[in-house]
Amino acid sequence: MTTILDLLDADGIEYKKVSTTKGGEYALPCPDCGGHDRFRVWPEEAEGRGTFWCRGCGVHGSTIRYLMIFHEIPFPLACSILGIDPLAKTSHGESTPRPWRPREREIPGPFWRCSASKVVDVAQKILWSDKGEWVREWLQKERFLTLETIKAMNLGWMPKNIKFARTRFGLAEEVERPYVHIPRALTIPCLADDHKGYKDIISVKELVRVRLRRFDEDRAPWQPGQEELPRYTMLAGSSSAPMVLGYMGYRGNCIVVESELDAILIKQMTATTAIAMGSAQAKPDASLFKALQQAGLILVALDDDEAGRKASRWWLETFSTARPCPPLRGKDPTDSMKAGVDLREWVKAGEKIARGN
Repeated sequence: MTTILDLLDADGIEYKKVSTTKGGEYALPCPDCGGHDRFRVWPEEAEGRGTFWCRGCGVHGSTIRYLMIFHEIPFPLACSILGIDPLAKTSHGESTPRPWRPREREIPGPFWRCSASKVVDVAQKILWSDKGEWVREWLQKERFLTLETIKAMNLGWMPKNIKFARTRFGLAEEVERPYVHIPRALTIPCLADDHKGYKDIISVKELVRVRLRRFDEDRAPWQPGQEELPRYTMLAGSSSAPMVLGYMGYRGNCIVVESELDAILIKQMTATTAIAMGSAQAKPDASLFKALQQAGLILVALDDDEAGRKASRWWLETFSTARPCPPLRGKDPTDSMKAGVDLREWVKAGEKIARGN
């Protein structure tokens, strides 16, 4: 029987044992997104074949998915290589591939929204105080956001690490994680309606997520040997629903990016609806999926890196009106603007090319 460790050995990937949980836990860099030890492997799971999960990009699965994701081997061939009956079911549930289906969007409860709104309000006040002056300047100079946009999007600044009891946000108590930690970071609230539909962001009042962006100086590992802290994280209890800036009307145009700050910049510069997925691997929820099926044009502008290019193929294969619109220079739209690209003209060119004009 071929195990997950056998596949790692065959690929020449080094790993180290970091825990005895679940029969043994191993850490290594993610074959997809890199890092130091964010990729975790449990060899005893899935009937002894092993499972994996990346804390960075979220990629996960067993031996079949390892071959399908990292070697781009089709499902039947992956089963043949591993000696697995493609029609059989395993305890891990990976043998028979399931067609992807969008999930219903989960909205945080009113208790969470109340506490999270207070965090957003405090962070916003700090951003507009003397303590937040340098962050406002960074948002203007490095992210090209106007003061009007910064204020309209309720961006904020949390100048120090703080923690609250999970019950304060209406979250269940956990022995290993008794607190909600809020790092020193930029706060980016995401608003959406509470009726499983997407509306104009300006007319919606429900807070569903708070994205937290660390600056480079705040990403140093807490202990020697650990990987640096992630640039982006979320307030515990947040919804993973994409941020939609604009109205998703019938046959309308939209552009899909990864970062919320990129989406905010595009919406500031253009009239096109901007959708921030939060990561390359994220998929639209059921409500957004339905709206995207009715879109006249979907410009796919995920980051120009390996993860973004892989994810872009999914969008182009899933939606008939999706067309590629990669950043012209750099990894993302903000990088392009730093390199002198006019984002208005970039979006217009993407729309013209997609229509064959």
